[in-house]
Amino acid sequence: MEEVKKEFNHTGGVNMTEGSIPKLLIKFALPTILQNITLVVNSLVTAILAGRFIGAVALGAVAVTMPIIFIINSIAQGITQANSILIAQAYGRRDYEEVKRIIDTSSVLMEMVCLTMMVLGIIFCNQLLGLIKTPDEIFPSAKTFFIIHLIGVPFIFVQFLFFQSLRGLGDSKRPMVFQFVSVGINLLTLPLLVTGVFGMPKLGIVGLGAASVFGNVVLAFVIFIMLRKEKSILAPHIKNIQFVPKIAKMIFKIGFPSMIQQVLLNASVLFILSLVNGFGHFVTEGYGVGTRIDFLAFAMSISICMSVSIISGQNLGVEAYDRVKKAFGWGVLFSVIISLIPASFAIFAPKLLMSMFINPNLPENMPVIEVGVSYLRIVGFNYILFNLLFAAEGIPLAAGQTWVATCVTLVATCLVRIPVAYWLSHTSLGYRGIRIAMICSSMTAIIIILSYFFSG
Repeated sequence: MEEVKKEFNHTGGVNMTEGSIPKLLIKFALPTILQNITLVVNSLVTAILAGRFIGAVALGAVAVTMPIIFIINSIAQGITQANSILIAQAYGRRDYEEVKRIIDTSSVLMEMVCLTMMVLGIIFCNQLLGLIKTPDEIFPSAKTFFIIHLIGVPFIFVQFLFFQSLRGLGDSKRPMVFQFVSVGINLLTLPLLVTGVFGMPKLGIVGLGAASVFGNVVLAFVIFIMLRKEKSILAPHIKNIQFVPKIAKMIFKIGFPSMIQQVLLNASVLFILSLVNGFGHFVTEGYGVGTRIDFLAFAMSISICMSVSIISGQNLGVEAYDRVKKAFGWGVLFSVIISLIPASFAIFAPKLLMSMFINPNLPENMPVIEVGVSYLRIVGFNYILFNLLFAAEGIPLAAGQTWVATCVTLVATCLVRIPVAYWLSHTSLGYRGIRIAMICSSMTAIIIILSYFFSG
């Protein structure tokens, strides 16, 4: 195989228009996989501490608020995804001035969006939680956690922007290092604030949110200082920032369908959660633990999807279409292989996974564990389907055709997942029918996206 040729310059980027596709895919994906695994470990530790030291109600509170948080984040992700696509294509052409204009314009848009989302979230907090029928036992904790999280939204949005910008340049290592800093701070402060060890106040659910916000604040400043110190092309220069309306229009053209896709996905999660909440807090808490394990299952394949998208983006910039097809093929292969690991654990050892979060020796926790075990045994098969879908979506994203993924989501979610989940949840299957609807939705999405790709 041809050796991977790295081309470093003042941008800190990597040339992905030359060299072995599988090697490039692995070398780009590994840091992203480690970064995502770090996030998952952080999420797992958070959930374990919440479940063990605060109680199952804390797990339910986090599970309830997460879909709302994801909807807020989806707005930012639409902008940053468009930003990374444009940067990858410009960098593939070696147009560094265009890269600078793209990051400046994206920064201005991001600040406007994040402040708007934070203010609206705080104002309409009660209405949002009420809309998804949050159980009374969970509502106070969910509200507290949600408001604390909103305070950290501007700093989280900074991470989204610069992580995606660096990846657009082909640099997946620095986002990994930056994420290690944030997670490390969170893992150090979280036990102190949640459990009250070493004389620290035992803040419970407040400490759960505060530790995360503190880590994100520190990381935002670390990113700012490091990029300025390196004189990176991505370093923010407030006095000389360039806002280019033409680029802003392109960002919205590419990013808006992605925003709609993410909003649809998370709105469907809210609808599903409202169905879950209707079965009582035990089901909500079991569902919450199950979704934490979902994050682990999807973390690695999301990294493969990013790799496929960035490699394809740079090669589309120089019209190297054969390399784009190779990136798709290798991405699908790696995603399917990786998905077999979490799928096996979910199907064959679900109780072991649940016991990591919930103490199985307490009788009051048994209903929660039973719900979680049922959840994992069904969605374990979905992990393989979802990971295949992630890899396949990387190609249209790289081309800036975000509308493709949006249309797939519209059909699979609005026409399959939601109606099937509603119907099955009102049969003898109960909450188990909701999980089956997820598999039906994934199969529909895969058929559509593969038909699009092979149609040329």
